[in-house]
Amino acid sequence: MPRNLKMSEAKKSKQVQKSGDSSVNIQAGQITVGLTYEDAKAIFLDLFKSNFYQLSDIAKDTAQKRAEEITNKFLEELIKKNSQGLKNAREPDFQYALFTVQKEYARTGDKELGDILVDILVDRTKQVNRNLEQIVLNESLQTAPKLTSNQYAALSVLFVLVHTKYLRMVNFSEFSKYLERELSPFVPELVKEEACYRHLVYAGCGTLEFGSATIEAIFLERYPLLFVKPFPKKEVADLLSQEPNLSTIISPSPKDDNLVEPLFTEGEIIRKKALQLSIEASTIDNLLGIMKRHTMDSKEAKEYCIKAHPCMTILYDVWGDSLMKRMTLTSVGIAIAHANIRRVTGAQYDDLSIWIK
Repeated sequence: MPRNLKMSEAKKSKQVQKSGDSSVNIQAGQITVGLTYEDAKAIFLDLFKSNFYQLSDIAKDTAQKRAEEITNKFLEELIKKNSQGLKNAREPDFQYALFTVQKEYARTGDKELGDILVDILVDRTKQVNRNLEQIVLNESLQTAPKLTSNQYAALSVLFVLVHTKYLRMVNFSEFSKYLERELSPFVPELVKEEACYRHLVYAGCGTLEFGSATIEAIFLERYPLLFVKPFPKKEVADLLSQEPNLSTIISPSPKDDNLVEPLFTEGEIIRKKALQLSIEASTIDNLLGIMKRHTMDSKEAKEYCIKAHPCMTILYDVWGDSLMKRMTLTSVGIAIAHANIRRVTGAQYDDLSIWIK
């Protein structure tokens, strides 16, 4: 790649560039280490002007306006989320990533794509050293423009279902809120067409496996005790009499005082809670054994999911009749999904490094 990310040699600058020990050369001249917001903006816009292909006057004006729009948006988000990232303005690899964003948005003007690219690019500014996350984010900037809204939605749903776990999933009400917040914004965009998922594979966002899991199986594995049906209090009467502190682990069902249900959705959480309360491990083993006997079967779990939120009817339909159920996300697919979810829901997801190691 030529110096200063020049994409064309049609016009060669005759400018003489000189710099001191702590400066960077670009075609606009010398920039010192201490970069202000306006300094960075000038660098970034000059970068676009110097490297984008020559277009007709109308197309050129449109491209320039779009480049300025996306650059301003990026700088605004960067100041809010990682102001130290301005220092990256001097780095060739970062300039290349920025130019990718400017170029792709200048071509399309697609607001959805622009927001996703900005989110990824802000994450990119946090990666100073060349590592796997930096490489994945760079690749994601190249890949996101190759996808449609339907494909962003599919990646987002797969990411939520397969790669995340909500730690406060304690009851049906919380499950309903979770589905509303994390899945319902994306489900209406899902499609069944095979080409949608094969293109995701082509773009490097996922792979197609031979086997598949049902949605209820995923939820049962992730939140097993959420699917325990309220069971007779008399079945745990002896345990409660021996260990009164069990009342902090199980509680009366809102539907019937004669029934009880777990307050936690994982056996490991219950074991940790029991350890804190000095409850015998054998007592917890017995309690978990009782709960297991009252776990919903697959059909009941599916009905439970559909009852929790209307979006699940659509998701089950698409999942059962498309390649979606066979797809596993790559690191690039995860990065794009991560950005899209934050764009749509405003959720402050954990740092991407949790999923890309």
